[in-house]
Amino acid sequence: MLLLAMLLGAQLGISIEKGAIAQNADLVVAGQLTGVWSFPWIDGWHFRGTLKVTRVLWGPGKAGQTLDYRFACNHCVFWPRPDLERHADRESLWFLNRASGSSWEPSFGPNGDPGFRDISDIHYFEQVLSLRKASARPR
Repeated sequence: MLLLAMLLGAQLGISIEKGAIAQNADLVVAGQLTGVWSFPWIDGWHFRGTLKVTRVLWGPGKAGQTLDYRFACNHCVFWPRPDLERHADRESLWFLNRASGSSWEPSFGPNGDPGFRDISDIHYFEQVLSLRKASARPR
């Protein structure tokens, strides 16, 4: 019985962790990152690119728009350079917060998480965001 409780507790912890990125994002979209480039700086690797939005799941956005994506990774190793380009040009889910001006950055900030998840998880995150919408409604 104790083993079952521990396994269920571990699964619950994973689910809460998995959904946390959606709870903290100002904008959640499905889209493709293109034109990725990067440079090292004193606070870590900086990545830039353009997100082509195909669908908006949460927040102020429209399908078809492009977003300026910025990501500063101060937890990434300096060498070899992190390979964000291998995730480019394929549809993913993006969890973003407004950076400065018209730029967007990952909602988890500069901790090494570039703010995207596999598109196969879209139904899970739609459920998480529907709960977020329901809890945001006035009672």
